Amino acid sequence: MYLSKSQYIRGLQCVKSLWLLKYKSQLQQTPPQTQTARFEAGDEVGELALQLFDCADKISFENSTFNEKIAQTKAFIDKAMGQMQTNCAGLNSKLNATNHKHFSPLNLDKSNPKSKNSNPALAEATFSFNGVLVMVDILQVTPQGLVLNEVKSATRVKDIYIDDLAVQYFVISKAGYSVAGANLVHINSAYERAGALDINALFCKVDLLEKVRLKQNEIEQNLQKFKRVLDDKENPPNVRIDEHCDYPYVCDFKEVCWQNALGENSIFELAGRKAFNPFELYHKGVAKFSDIKDFSAFNAHQNLQIQCALKREVHINKAAIKAFLDTLSCPIYHLDFETFSEPVPHFDTQRPYMQVPFQYSLHIDFGNGKLAHKEFLASCEGDSRPALAQALVKDIPQDACILAYNASFERSVMKHLAEFLPEFKPNLENFCANLKDLMTPFKNKDFYHYKMKGSYSIKAVLPALVPQMEQAYHNLELIHNGGEAMDIYPKLKKMNENERKAYQNALLAYCKLDTLAMVKVLAKLKEAL
Repeated sequence: MYLSKSQYIRGLQCVKSLWLLKYKSQLQQTPPQTQTARFEAGDEVGELALQLFDCADKISFENSTFNEKIAQTKAFIDKAMGQMQTNCAGLNSKLNATNHKHFSPLNLDKSNPKSKNSNPALAEATFSFNGVLVMVDILQVTPQGLVLNEVKSATRVKDIYIDDLAVQYFVISKAGYSVAGANLVHINSAYERAGALDINALFCKVDLLEKVRLKQNEIEQNLQKFKRVLDDKENPPNVRIDEHCDYPYVCDFKEVCWQNALGENSIFELAGRKAFNPFELYHKGVAKFSDIKDFSAFNAHQNLQIQCALKREVHINKAAIKAFLDTLSCPIYHLDFETFSEPVPHFDTQRPYMQVPFQYSLHIDFGNGKLAHKEFLASCEGDSRPALAQALVKDIPQDACILAYNASFERSVMKHLAEFLPEFKPNLENFCANLKDLMTPFKNKDFYHYKMKGSYSIKAVLPALVPQMEQAYHNLELIHNGGEAMDIYPKLKKMNENERKAYQNALLAYCKLDTLAMVKVLAKLKEAL
């Protein structure tokens, strides 16, 4: 049996997923573009983390076999240990000559990776034991033993990260090395950039050595289980679908196992999962709404969804819709922001994963059939926020009726802008006070179409109410959704002029369609009265 560290982690989540990867890899789903973008961001974090440990040496992934990588790692450790012994011998000789008998040259600070010390460090150090291969993000060689540092672009410790370090500890200790430390190095979400990037403040380090040691007996048992599963190359293990299909990672073989679980009126379409367990019902034979016998177990909104689906009906609460529409006044400014987030802040006052706006679209409905459009897309050079805020306060007058879909997002964006740009704070606070949420009637189920399948997101509402708009999104070039917009904007500055212009036009077209969609949805609400 051969297992990489990532395959071990996959097996912990689901042994069937591990089996499929080994023997039916052609069924693996292609990762979405947003996942690729996360991997790229993680690479940047990893490179910056090297600076914490003065790590200049790295095992190259390309142009060498794993056996060669293991040999290179051993040579690095042997050389580092030999140099330490030589240094210690030299120091002890000098100390003996001066009678400093109680001085210890091994008293190094190994608790804080941010402190500059002489401990040699190696990136992508590679080890193997009994067919299990691991690569350590940053390995430190200290007189007390090896210290493992796992770098993540996340902002907190997760259980799966402890498992990640635990299997590294297992392999390295079984290979004959003494492991003196096991740390998780992750992004500090509270860090706010001011001037040059402060690497020490950007990262947090958590000592997980004791938790990692407690996992060691489990690893041996897990490996034995994986071997039993993988020894049968013809028959996959019988594993029922459950929450592990999406946690801690969305399985890239999900379509294989879920092909009979989905479809029209599937129990997994029922909203409000905090109130019930769809897996429990599914495994009891309740796969679709038509299989439900006892409706008393569901709340009012769930029963509304079930009945509308079974009868293919549309529910309209005219009084509630009218009350919502009465809160609006023309002209209505339909507003939508596009933002990006990144683990490493590049501008002053930016924090890791802060939603930074770079674009907006405004459709202005004057209520007499007249519609106007305004838009803004920031330059790809420098901080997008000052120019965006300046344009926004120019395009929207004070006390205007502003409408957004899921307005809490637009409100949070404007509040952050107000904190960063006090000169625009009065205008932005006024906008927040006058912001209304087009999502409200759908969230409250005052307007519910069975095609919405329990969701009130714009992605569910729009095709149900205005199906022709769905085709309009398909017809867009290059950018078709917010995830793609978020991913592409930071990459504009690396494009040639023609490619950049094409993507800028695509961003403008996409965002414009978003606010036009809001205009269409509002019109449907008015028609319902």
